[in-house]
Amino acid sequence: LDALGYNLSPTLETYPVHNPIWTFGLENPSWYPDSIPVPALMIGGWYDHNADQMLTFFNAIRTQSPLNVRNEHRLLMGPWAHGGSGTAQVGTANQGQLMFTNATNWNDSLALLFFDYHMRGINNNWNSQPYINYYQMGENTRQTASTWPVGGLTNVNYYFHDNLTMDNTAPSTPGNSLSYQYDPNNPSPTIGGPTLKQGLKQGPWRQDTAVENRNDILVFSTAPLPHNVGMKVKAQVHVKASSDKTDTDFDVRLCDVDPSGKSMLVQTGVLRMRFRNGINATDTAAMVPGTIYSATVDLPASCITFLAGHRIRVDISSSNYPQYNRNMNTGKAMYPGYSPDSLVNPVTASNTVYLNSTDLSYITLPLDLITGVTENSTIDNISIFPNPASEELNINFKFAVEGKLILTDISGRTVMQTSVSGNKKRIDVGKLENGIYFLEIAVNGISTIKKVILAK
Repeated sequence: LDALGYNLSPTLETYPVHNPIWTFGLENPSWYPDSIPVPALMIGGWYDHNADQMLTFFNAIRTQSPLNVRNEHRLLMGPWAHGGSGTAQVGTANQGQLMFTNATNWNDSLALLFFDYHMRGINNNWNSQPYINYYQMGENTRQTASTWPVGGLTNVNYYFHDNLTMDNTAPSTPGNSLSYQYDPNNPSPTIGGPTLKQGLKQGPWRQDTAVENRNDILVFSTAPLPHNVGMKVKAQVHVKASSDKTDTDFDVRLCDVDPSGKSMLVQTGVLRMRFRNGINATDTAAMVPGTIYSATVDLPASCITFLAGHRIRVDISSSNYPQYNRNMNTGKAMYPGYSPDSLVNPVTASNTVYLNSTDLSYITLPLDLITGVTENSTIDNISIFPNPASEELNINFKFAVEGKLILTDISGRTVMQTSVSGNKKRIDVGKLENGIYFLEIAVNGISTIKKVILAK
């Protein structure tokens, strides 16, 4: 696919399917981690087109470069676009329609420390810097790690429903699905993201004003989150889908929706269905119209905390143009005339996403359930036990209280609400699914939120 919004090399236009020419002519010349004999400081951004490749290469030099420098390498990932075709550059505060003031020139500061230490011999304690510094968007904080991917994450599924909601509960009824029309002559436009083409917006831009208001897209959203949800590393979207054509695309946009309704782009991904089984020639296969297939769309790495009151949103369409090449829906050659943007007899596809108990569609988010949630502790002397719980949960107070208890799942959906009067309350949780829940305790005019784990 034309994945960056600018022209492909003639080699890729001639050989659009992975083959030895890719390996020996394009991939091998840029992969030499064992040949890096000096300390490296790698700098990238979450809206850069090569974030995944940078993270992979950093891991490689940490394990394959000469032994005497393996522990000298450092990585910095900020909230930045690649730059080069707009005002957003690595290290600038303005990125798309957002401002990251406390990340301004962070790259220059670390680079100066790096060069002072290694080239000027200045003892500035650079060697005590963490191996990885990264920016957690949403919280807008600098965080550190010794390895990538960071540890302590839990994969949490958010299931899509036919009422365009998404939550942690899988659909329980059969047969539900939603369809839309994709016309290659009127593709869904690229608004922001990891683009490089002159004239295209880069970084985080609103999707609600020019993308989500079209009729060729499915927009799934959580309820407003009652607590922060911290995502790190790579999200993955699993779609059960069909088409009335022999080939089509499924494009995904992950967005962060603030309380005012602004839907800001976090990441994008795409799958061309002929490549659903792999990108080698022997893997490619046409679709049989009407047949339901599994489509897995990988999103590049990112780190963002969806704040309390915000919504997590997933947009599913069949184009994101010109960041990605338009699928003509015919199953024919991808680049007729060796042009990445030619259309030859394109046809409109009717594409269906299935949202039922038999065919599940969902996004998997790797979440930091430890530091991604801030527990308020304004109410003293509360004991909650057992925790983890299986059948019942007991809440004891030091003094008599009056108020209510609200239990929500990780997507913000209220699963139980009850009143409390006195100094203790027992809640039956035996029918709830295993997972992470949050108990809001609102009594005597004040409130607190406590984390609860259900494990049967």
